[in-house]
Amino acid sequence: MRYLRQFGANGKDYLMNEEKMKRKQEERKIREINNSLKYLSSPVQKEIGILAVQEQDNVFLCEDKMYKKVYTVRPAVLKNKKNELIKALCNGFHNRIRFTQILKNNGDKLGNYMFMTVNFEAETYYEARKKITEFENKLRMEITSILNIDIQTCTLDSLLSYIIWNYSGRMQQIDTGQLFTSKTGLHFFDTCKDRGIGRFSVDGNYGIVCIGKTYPDEMPDVTTMFAKQKATYQICVDFQSYSPEDKEIYQLVLNRRYCNEKYEADKENIVNMSYFLIAIRNDSEQLENLAEFIFDYYDSKNILIMPAVDRAKEIYLSTSSLGMRDFHSMQNADIQTISSLFM
Repeated sequence: MRYLRQFGANGKDYLMNEEKMKRKQEERKIREINNSLKYLSSPVQKEIGILAVQEQDNVFLCEDKMYKKVYTVRPAVLKNKKNELIKALCNGFHNRIRFTQILKNNGDKLGNYMFMTVNFEAETYYEARKKITEFENKLRMEITSILNIDIQTCTLDSLLSYIIWNYSGRMQQIDTGQLFTSKTGLHFFDTCKDRGIGRFSVDGNYGIVCIGKTYPDEMPDVTTMFAKQKATYQICVDFQSYSPEDKEIYQLVLNRRYCNEKYEADKENIVNMSYFLIAIRNDSEQLENLAEFIFDYYDSKNILIMPAVDRAKEIYLSTSSLGMRDFHSMQNADIQTISSLFM
């Protein structure tokens, strides 16, 4: 109004030009953020499941407009806070979150590493970036600082090294420039062979992939098993809490399905979960003995797990890549079940 009183019609033009300039600056900023993604070569995209990366923010664009960010978690610090962390994540966010835990029991000690992969669905990186910033601010202010849990961002270089290490058991540095220029792929996963009935082999090692199916109402801790049998284990738990809108739809579907009885869904703890357990030995006969032990152990806990028939390789590559190659099989569960499945 000051410009209108001082300059009349010219003041109005000035305000319009100023708004137009601001709008153009905002549009330029959005374009710059979206264009900051760097796309991988087509063969590499197909191989590791990553379409593009934002190297400064350590964000990975994967299929289905899903942006992913990977964090490292220190299990030693987590200890007895597992249930509190899962509950806080489910109450605070509706993203699909994956915990991948790598356990290496060599007979003398149990090595333990953990990763958290968070999915952000968005049409553009500009939108995803806002969601990621909000997530990380809330994670820091309301969860990690209160529970005193150390969660750190995983860089592109580290992610590639961890993927190879998870897959083959050896650490290897990768020239990240190959991601964008290779015309033949990086051949990360060439040696993995599906052997049927949930088994696979890779680089002289033999593995079995199990899918969790049913769990008891009172979920016991099943992690003591990993200290008893020498092997490398990969534990993969995806979970996603229902948004209020999804809960309402879910309630309507239940009532329609069970129309003769009133079915009340738990308003607080409706969570979708996917659970995979992978065990690896360097001898096929030892693996079969280990598989028998695993199935007997879970059966004694009233938990039904089954071999991932025709899916072993696909799931192993998904867990090894920390969810960059996506595979999950979701079902309803509760927070206590989720936190009891990993150490």
